[in-house]
Amino acid sequence: MSIAFILAALALAGGFAAAMIAPLRRDPTGAGGTERAVASTLSARLGDIDRARAAGLLDDAAADEATLAAQRAALAAAGDAPGRPAAGWRAAAVAFAAVAPILVGAMYFQVGEPGYRAGAAPAATPGPASPGGIASLPPAERQAAIEGMVDALAARLEAEPTDAEGWRMLARSQAALGRLDAAIDSQRRLLALVEGDLGDWKNFAAALATSRPDVQFPADPEFLNALDEIEARAPGDPLVLFYRGGAALNAGDPATAVAIWNDLRASLPDDAPIRGVLDALIADAAADGTSATDGE
Repeated sequence: MSIAFILAALALAGGFAAAMIAPLRRDPTGAGGTERAVASTLSARLGDIDRARAAGLLDDAAADEATLAAQRAALAAAGDAPGRPAAGWRAAAVAFAAVAPILVGAMYFQVGEPGYRAGAAPAATPGPASPGGIASLPPAERQAAIEGMVDALAARLEAEPTDAEGWRMLARSQAALGRLDAAIDSQRRLLALVEGDLGDWKNFAAALATSRPDVQFPADPEFLNALDEIEARAPGDPLVLFYRGGAALNAGDPATAVAIWNDLRASLPDDAPIRGVLDALIADAAADGTSATDGE
């Protein structure tokens, strides 16, 4: 089970979007929950597209294209049988990756183009630099256009390093494009300027965890501090409870880990895709606790 899927499942349970493509990195050999996870992810993506359309950030053709890509990705993902390699999940990742740049590009025109301060009005003349223009480009050109916008914003911020909103937008864009190391650095630059809101700290924690897929429960001070900041703003947040349980397990206290994870499980909807992950963790931690007791 990948770190990225866990973060996405917790995000869905807690009502925030940790990353655009993270749910698609789920280990498909896990038990149960695939259909619900796909449905939840599809619903969130369609909501993003509808909001972008309503705000005028995507024209009808671009929104229809994004919707079709999302639906195809969901069908491909749901079609995989548990217990075997999932080509559909790889296809889904490609399809959702095509949607992400459209929405990242739209964000620039909502907040401000990279050549201007955040909030500046974009050019009124439609063309390749407009949301609809970018969305209508062939996939390779569209990806290059979005990456060029992100790179241009990064260059501007080096000259204007006190633009907190610019760093926030850059960090989110880099994360959506899979540039996790760069996103983490941009988050650091943002949080050096402002205290950060709940979303900022959740995005930071998610990027830190996702950037280290080989570590199930990160324990470095920067990650733990991010959890503290989230907890201060949202006591009982699912992301915090999940990793607090992991910290207890790492500290050799499986009983506390089980207690924390049971509290988290009780707070989740019945169809939350993270439930299966929690059940397995709780069972393993309980077994560890029993083994430790028997060995005394």
